[in-house]
This record gives sequence, structure tokens and C-alpha cells, in this order.
Amino acid sequence: DASAAIPGPGVIAVLTGADMEVDRVGPMRCMWRVVSVDGKPAAEPARWALARGTVRHVGEPIAAVIAETAAAAVDAAERVSIRYQELKAVTVPDVALAEGAVQLHDDAPRNVCFRFARGDADAVSAALAASPHHITLDLTNNRLAGAALEPRTSLAVPDPVGDYVTLYAGTQVPHHVRKFVAEQLHMPE
Repeated sequence: DASAAIPGPGVIAVLTGADMEVDRVGPMRCMWRVVSVDGKPAAEPARWALARGTVRHVGEPIAAVIAETAAAAVDAAERVSIRYQELKAVTVPDVALAEGAVQLHDDAPRNVCFRFARGDADAVSAALAASPHHITLDLTNNRLAGAALEPRTSLAVPDPVGDYVTLYAGTQVPHHVRKFVAEQLHMPE
């Protein structure tokens, strides 16, 4: 509930996922389209700039405050009220894939977004079968986070007389950003 945050001094607006939904702002898309081994597009659960209905992880944004000063924005943000209901979670891949596991996203059945394969499976199987030694192991890759050098910032400047926005963003992929932001806002590139 952002209503207590709005009347504060210097507060211009407090936006939530519900506001973005009313404005028909679309989800943030993955930069690259992935196709599963069966030829179908990967399941891509919606990722909203501000949570809509369900907050799925710690740190997921729930509101955006626009204010005249940083202090006014912080004061308003502290007046946004939210009640969380804890959801069941699954954090181990093998458990997530098991029959009856907690379903994290409705549009990713059995918690699988896509299956990826590369190379010649028959040739690899033949090479392994001919190998004099066989080793079986479980390999765990810890969660990884890309650490880009550019900050995750952007500045959108609407044209005062036209129907376009100039977006300044620290990114290595400006054309992708332009394409997907235009999709989200239902604007031409």
C-alpha cells in the first residue's frame, strides 16, 4: 500500500506494479531468445520491473518513488506498507525437478525453462563406451553473478513535445536495451 507515501513533502509520485499494469508496461525480457532441444522457445516467466502480486526473491523491487530530493524519496519509501506471505521455496536443482516439487512459475512446468544440448551425442557416447576408465561424480556449480564494470543505471528523458524518450544507459548492448524497452513500453524503436 503506497497511499501513505504519496502525500509527503517533495514526493512527486510513488509507483507500484499495479500502476505499471494499468499503464500496460510489459515484462523485462531476456536479452537472448533461447530455444530448447525440442525446438520450442524456452519458458520465460514474466519478470516485472516492480513486483506484481507475488514477490519472488529478497530484493525484488515493489515500488519506485519519484521525489525532489533523495531524502524525500527515502522518507516516502519507508512509508510504503507491504505484508508478505511466505511461499514454499526450492533451491536445489535435483529437488526442483523431482515429481511433486514446489512449482515456482506456472509457465515453466516442472521448473524447467529449457533443455540445452550441444555436439554429437552418439559420438560422445561411443567415445565414453570405448574409454578404459569411467568416473562418476556429482558436480555442483555455485550460483554465479556476472559482475559487469558499468553501473546498473539509466536515465530516461522524455521529449517535451514529441512521443519519444531518450534513454541513457550504461550497457554493453545498447541495441538490445532499446529493442526490449520499446517492447515493454509499446513504443516504436
